[in-house]
Amino acid sequence: MLKKIIIVLVMCFLVSMIGMAKVNLNYFTHTSISVEGLQPGEYEQKIIDGFEKLYPDVHIDFEVVPYLGDQGKLQFQIAAGNSPDILAGDIVKVASYVDAGLLLDFDDVIDKTSFYDFAVEASSINGKMYYYPMGLRPGSFMISRTIARNFGIEDMLPLEGDRIITTTLFEEMIAKANANAKDDKTYAVYTNYADTVSWSHWFAMLIGSFGGQLFAVENGKFKCVINSPESKEGIEYYLNLYTKYPNVMPKGSETIDIYALDNAVSIGTMLTCPGSVNQVILERQGNPYSIVNGEAADWILCAYPVKEGVKPLVPGDWCGYMVFDNKDAEKAKYAKLFVKYFVENAPDVTGANSNSSPVQKGIAAPKAFDDYAGDPEMEYALKVLPKFAANAINFGFDCPVLSQLKELFVSHMQGVFVGAITVDECLQRVEDKTNELLDEFYSE
Repeated sequence: MLKKIIIVLVMCFLVSMIGMAKVNLNYFTHTSISVEGLQPGEYEQKIIDGFEKLYPDVHIDFEVVPYLGDQGKLQFQIAAGNSPDILAGDIVKVASYVDAGLLLDFDDVIDKTSFYDFAVEASSINGKMYYYPMGLRPGSFMISRTIARNFGIEDMLPLEGDRIITTTLFEEMIAKANANAKDDKTYAVYTNYADTVSWSHWFAMLIGSFGGQLFAVENGKFKCVINSPESKEGIEYYLNLYTKYPNVMPKGSETIDIYALDNAVSIGTMLTCPGSVNQVILERQGNPYSIVNGEAADWILCAYPVKEGVKPLVPGDWCGYMVFDNKDAEKAKYAKLFVKYFVENAPDVTGANSNSSPVQKGIAAPKAFDDYAGDPEMEYALKVLPKFAANAINFGFDCPVLSQLKELFVSHMQGVFVGAITVDECLQRVEDKTNELLDEFYSE
């Protein structure tokens, strides 16, 4: 009898041990998915529940962290040797994590041909996909056809195909708008390169529109290459707009809310930069961002202006996933399977705020777009803009040096604004100092 009791107890112990031997995965995400009627994290938890039912030996510890707080918290965990298994994050972070040997690729669980080419290009390093893209919310360059007509511009509007605006055409538009402006208080164009704050956000796009770049990779390490003829040409092009055309928003601290109803009437903004698919969605929903003489401003989307021959650029707000290499094959297996399961079971919220462009074939377009099937702006946002966003990630990588580069660039551009240094001197000083910081970064 005692022997039977001991056997039963041993069996119970073994069963309990098996039950405890679950694969536990840590999953970090910010509030990247917004679904009406649900609190942050509720939608994700529903999908987690479905995955855990499919794989009962897996448990996922899920944590929603503030968008601006995930990076700081993650760095503390990495420093302590405790990286999360799964991270929902921006695509720009991938390069530095791969460079540090922290990420696993998804090549063994996904079919690359199921993704659009631009998504594979953007998500891959050295031919391997280290980022599982879920959706992309592309930025855009917006033009109001209504306001453009008020400036006598009709034939220049790029309404067909990829809607490529060259810098030559862009300047022609500005010149024509200035010639038809009512007075010097009516701004013909808002470039968003008006002051040092704006330059800090958009200078990578600006120099990229002429073929310049911030970083190149040499011997597996990033090197700053901002001092190039292409970068100089891009900076000088936009600087010269202010002196050549009086109705371009001038340099200084002045800011204008280009989407406010009154401003659109009094300022007469024709070109806006940056724009977003969001504005067009709201307008199509009956909430126009601007009224001109009682008429909706009728925004259209375009890629950003680029020099002839340069690939168009679009700043993309990517939604996607990374899996960290925590030296546990079982965890790695299920972490990748969960990411794949999540993306394939979330077709109605393909990205941030439910209005991103899908990047995987067969994944349904988000509900926010479904009501506008056949709308040319929605078709353009879904099918054309995303393919230009892949190029935008090549401007930088996610490490403290990138933030320092922005500060260096802005401070030196202030010197250019006041005539203390030339553009050549600005770029050379920024490049030299940034490469010194990179040397320190890699030596730590």
